[in-house]
Amino acid sequence: MSTCVVCLCDFVTGTDARLLTQLCGRAECVGGYCESCIACHFSTTVEHGRYSVPPMRCPCCLHRVPMCVWASLVDEEVVEQYVSNARALLTMRCPSCDTPRDMLSKLRTDSASTQDACSALIMTGEADAMWAG
Repeated sequence: MSTCVVCLCDFVTGTDARLLTQLCGRAECVGGYCESCIACHFSTTVEHGRYSVPPMRCPCCLHRVPMCVWASLVDEEVVEQYVSNARALLTMRCPSCDTPRDMLSKLRTDSASTQDACSALIMTGEADAMWAG
């Protein structure tokens, strides 16, 4: 039996209920979460980070959770708001022509290959160095 560290609900192994673990990609992380609890955590972080782009952190070990991991757990509108916040922070006006320019690189629309690349980083352990807080 495992317990969600957010709501403290117990999960019995082998049931339909899903307990998510090691979202940060660290084997040492012992936190487990209900899918709804952790999605609410990430959504609330984005909503309360209006006009900022706070790093998403594992509530248990406080290491960063890669965007390709947390983005798959929240509504698309939450991800869009996060990207919109980043774009707003990284928009500047050209000093000579006053045209606004976005310094945020265009996000890849191929989410499957982004997810594959992120998963490969986690599986090889490279994510630890990349996402270390």
